[in-house]
Amino acid sequence: MRFKDFFWGLWGQRENRKEKGEEKHKNDISQLRPGDHHYKAYVGPPDQYDFMGATQFRLLCALGLRAHHKLLDFGCGSLRAGKLFIPYLDEGNYFGIEPSEWLIEEAINNEIGRDIIQIKKPHFDHNKDFKTDVFGVDFDYILAQSIFSHTGKDMIKKALKAFGLSLKPRGLIALTFIEGKDDFEAEGWIYPGIVSYRPSTIAQLITEACLFFVRLPWYHPRQSWYLLSKDKNNLPTQEQLAYLTGVVFNEPGFEESYNHNLLGFYSYHELDKAYLALDKTHLRRTKNLRLIPTEENRRGGKYAYGEWAQVIGIFQTLIYQHLDHKEDNHILDMGCGTGILAIASEPFLGEKGAYYGVDVRLEDIEFCRRHYPAEKFHFIPLKSKNPHYAPQNETQDKLPFENEFFDLVTALSVWTHLSEEDSLFYFSEISRVMKKKARAIITFFLLDRAYDKTLPFRTEAEGKYHMTAQNQWIFSKPAYDSSFWFCPEWAKVPEEAIGIKEEALGLLLKRSSLKILCYYPGNWKEIPGVFFQDIVVFEKE
Repeated sequence: MRFKDFFWGLWGQRENRKEKGEEKHKNDISQLRPGDHHYKAYVGPPDQYDFMGATQFRLLCALGLRAHHKLLDFGCGSLRAGKLFIPYLDEGNYFGIEPSEWLIEEAINNEIGRDIIQIKKPHFDHNKDFKTDVFGVDFDYILAQSIFSHTGKDMIKKALKAFGLSLKPRGLIALTFIEGKDDFEAEGWIYPGIVSYRPSTIAQLITEACLFFVRLPWYHPRQSWYLLSKDKNNLPTQEQLAYLTGVVFNEPGFEESYNHNLLGFYSYHELDKAYLALDKTHLRRTKNLRLIPTEENRRGGKYAYGEWAQVIGIFQTLIYQHLDHKEDNHILDMGCGTGILAIASEPFLGEKGAYYGVDVRLEDIEFCRRHYPAEKFHFIPLKSKNPHYAPQNETQDKLPFENEFFDLVTALSVWTHLSEEDSLFYFSEISRVMKKKARAIITFFLLDRAYDKTLPFRTEAEGKYHMTAQNQWIFSKPAYDSSFWFCPEWAKVPEEAIGIKEEALGLLLKRSSLKILCYYPGNWKEIPGVFFQDIVVFEKE
């Protein structure tokens, strides 16, 4: 071998190693930052290039995308998602809009290959004007991931309008926003700058485009997914949304997808609504629990669904134990609220009985009239004044029922909010409308010896059997200078919480024809109890 040939052979090996090194460096994205001039970095965090494409693909497939659908990938960039959608969709069904043509070319060269492009024949357009009608077709799905995180409101409005015009009647739009406490106020395309908008502003922008939407719980490392449609009936229900989590396992970089209360994308209100809809399909042996309302209408110190169910069970048992006849009863519920004891009473109404609920809160009465079956449940507003619950009312309102009409009276957490005057008045009233031998089941904070024994030991600590502070239930201040009706020091008005001494119970009995039949101490006294408050069962003589 001649020296010249040997020399050029060594030089060629050197050049090959150099080219391989450059290629290796080109493929090494560890040193790249978002926004760098590399097709994997220009579109976002380069180390998440694969995931961000995959999560978009997973989402749209979960939303029903099939091969025969037409998809517009708006701002398709370097085909993070496109490299998955193009092979999946039928020939000619992928449409991508991307002003930076070099990104698509790099993706084709490095991620997809020309053969796939030739087989699947995707369509691309490079307009910068947010035009979506350039292909002359309408779309089943439109995807716009991390577009509105770089635009002013003017471009968002333009894009949403264009999306609506290019969307099929049953089509869906999946897009992302960065939610924040303030709105970005400038206009135009901000990239590589990042902008955010308040959720209320996002909702307004979508609504102004004549589109309906739901916020998706699908995981995104930095943004929030929204799903839009021309017809709200095309959007997932709250129950269905619970399945759209996008959770990622076995990847430390995305642990937050299941550690940050992912279903906690929802507010408690949304979770509760979805849960109740599903849970009620599984009721088997307790039919009346189907009437438990969603959380926005569970009030009166009992908020959790489980606590409502428990309290209903407690009082349903007490009602059963203290009714001579188990069916066809007429039941009066004082301070019915949103109907927790209406639910407990339902099994005992039979064919001829009826439930009557009265309350000073008109909004509760109106809800109950909408929620409970009208043929058995009747709800009547009282105009009585209560400084805590109905300060707008002015007088005591007599019960609008004839004498000796009811087989049972219930009052859950009512006499714990009545002054001495009102307490005596309405105790006399329930006595009037009760039949002879009828029963009344009423709760109190009864300040008896069992209560007195706890006073030296009450602290800020949580109760033994309840989840409130022990010292919250110290009744040390006379209510309106009463000798036997007391309220806590924290009460702004006495009616926020009122406890009564045993002498007060004696006065109530003197003003009525009732006698005490049973007494169940409550666990607010830091002892095991049937219920939180004390329960006293009366009988009319």
